[in-house]
Amino acid sequence: GDYLLFGHDNGSIASWTTTEAPDAGLNISRLSREWRFDETDGGLGNGVGTVKFIINTSTFPALPVGYTKYALMVDADGDFSSGAKVYETFSPGSNQFYEISGIDLNDGDYVSVAAVKPTVNFLAAASAGSESLSTAYLPVRLNYIPLNLLIVDFATANGTAIAPGDYTAFADTVAFQPGNSFAHVEITVLNDVIPEGDETFTVTLSNPPAGINLGTITVHTYTIQDCVILPTAFNVGASA
Repeated sequence: GDYLLFGHDNGSIASWTTTEAPDAGLNISRLSREWRFDETDGGLGNGVGTVKFIINTSTFPALPVGYTKYALMVDADGDFSSGAKVYETFSPGSNQFYEISGIDLNDGDYVSVAAVKPTVNFLAAASAGSESLSTAYLPVRLNYIPLNLLIVDFATANGTAIAPGDYTAFADTVAFQPGNSFAHVEITVLNDVIPEGDETFTVTLSNPPAGINLGTITVHTYTIQDCVILPTAFNVGASA
């Protein structure tokens, strides 16, 4: 009693477009064609379960220069520019057939196919937090959901904040787990209880895996906000 029906809107597959593509089309393009899925639950409440997609790319245009991956995009409202999940696909036979397993579709979901230039960068160029917070969490993003573990190097550098007094200098790696396009660089911040104003340090990404590019935001500036409140000066009048 469970059914999964789907069809497409006859959109073009003759070229790649950045219209309604994630990240405003930066390092990702998609086919204009969209498929929509209708899932009917037979009454047990679990639908058809997860789905395996096999995509025949033989009729697709060539990947744009620098774009090395096909991806499956799934979105609830059909506007892939926001909210779309971008799943990496792979070719088990090293041919025109690419696949991805374990996709859990919802009734009414839209699907399209993307061309991806694999890119990693910080989610933002700057952030701030009180020095009373023991750890600074700096989000790092991959522009697709990976099938395998990916590791990128990072290192801190002093600004007006000086290690080891203000924070702990660190050079390590940040790991993207399979199925997760976000990770965090974690830096220990020290509360020195000295009134010294806000101070900054930077963290720089480097050495991505082969085939992965560094994006536009590879340096993140973190501001340690001083939490020491200076006493307020006041006069005490003499009593008669």
